[in-house]
Amino acid sequence: TPTQAQLTDVMKARTAALAANAEGHYRIEMATADKNLIDETWNYEKGKGSISQKKREAIRKSYEDLESKSLQKNYLGDARRMIENAEKNDAKKHAPRSLETAKAKLKAAEQTISSNRQDKPAMEAAAATATAEATKLIQINQNARRAQGLSAEEIALTTYSKDQQLATASQQIERRDEALSESAQAKEAAMAANQEALSAKDQELRAQNSALMAVSSEKSALERKEAFNATLVEAQKEFSKDQAEVYRQGDNLLIRLKSATFASGSADLAAPALPVLNKVKDIVAKLDAEKVLVEGHTDSTGSKEINQTLSEKRAATVAEFITSSNVVNSSQVESTGLSYERPLATNKTAAGRAQNRRVDIIITPKAMQ
Repeated sequence: TPTQAQLTDVMKARTAALAANAEGHYRIEMATADKNLIDETWNYEKGKGSISQKKREAIRKSYEDLESKSLQKNYLGDARRMIENAEKNDAKKHAPRSLETAKAKLKAAEQTISSNRQDKPAMEAAAATATAEATKLIQINQNARRAQGLSAEEIALTTYSKDQQLATASQQIERRDEALSESAQAKEAAMAANQEALSAKDQELRAQNSALMAVSSEKSALERKEAFNATLVEAQKEFSKDQAEVYRQGDNLLIRLKSATFASGSADLAAPALPVLNKVKDIVAKLDAEKVLVEGHTDSTGSKEINQTLSEKRAATVAEFITSSNVVNSSQVESTGLSYERPLATNKTAAGRAQNRRVDIIITPKAMQ
C-alpha cells in the first residue's frame, strides 16, 4: 500500500528494536512509539493528510533510540550492575581511579553500540572491554576496603606474602613449562626416529616391489615369447602349402594366403578360403593380437588403378571377415591395398604372377618386452 511504501524505513527500525527486545526492556516507550505510528498511519489512510518526512523521521528515531538502549542493556547489563555495586560499596572513596576508568570504558562501549548497531563483533568487543574493567573495579575496591585500618607494616607484609605466592606460582609454571618442553622435544625426537624408520622401510618395500615387478615383467615377457613360438609352430602345421605360409617377421606373425582365396578379378571370398580364414581367426585369438594388418597384393596384369582398387577391396574383405566373430576389435584391424608394388616373384611368368597374387596377414601380439 502507499502507506507501507512511505514507512519502509520506519518499519525496519521497528523490527530492529523488537529484535533487541525493546518491548521487554522499555515496554512503555515502545508502546508510545507504536501508538504514534498507528495514529499517523490511520490518519493517512482516512485521507486526513499525508505523513510528513519530519513525522516519519521522528517515529523512526524513537525506534532506533529504543534499539540502541536495548542493545546497551543486552551487552552492558553486567558491567553496569558491577559499577553500581562498586559505587554502593564506597568505590568513590576506596578506588576512585579504578571507578573512573570503569565508567569511561562503559561510556565508550555505549557509544560504540549506539554507532554500530549492525556490527555484532564490534559491540561484543566493546562490551567485553567494559565488563573486564568493571570486574577489575570490584576486585580493587574489595582489596582497598580490606586494607582500611591496617598499618603500613601489615599492608607491606600482605603485599610481601602475595609477592611470594606469585613468585612460587611463577616458578611452578616455569618448571611445568620446562617439563612440557622436554616432553615435547622427546616426543618430536621419537616421532622423527619413527618417521626415519618408516621412510627406510618404505624405501626397502619400494625396492622389493620394483624387483618383483621386474621379475614379473621378465616372466611375462618370457611366457609371451613361449606362447608366440608355440602358436607359430601350431600355425605352420595348420595350413597346407597350397593354403598359406606362416613366417615369423621380427615380433610379428605373418600368414601369407595363397591360392583359391578370390575368384579372378573379384573381391568376393571363394568358398575354399573360408576354412583357411577361420584358422587365421583362431590364431589371432590365441596370440591375443594387439594389431592385425591385412595387405592385398596383385600381379601386374591390367592397369595400376584397377589393381590398386582390387587389392584394397580384397584386403578389406579379409579384414571384415576377421572382425566378424569379435575375436579382435575392429579398431585393431587395418587393411591396405599395395597393387603390384611388392612382388615376390617375376610377373613375366604364370607361376610368378600366381605367387604375387596373395593376401598377407601380419599379426602383432601383445608386446613381448
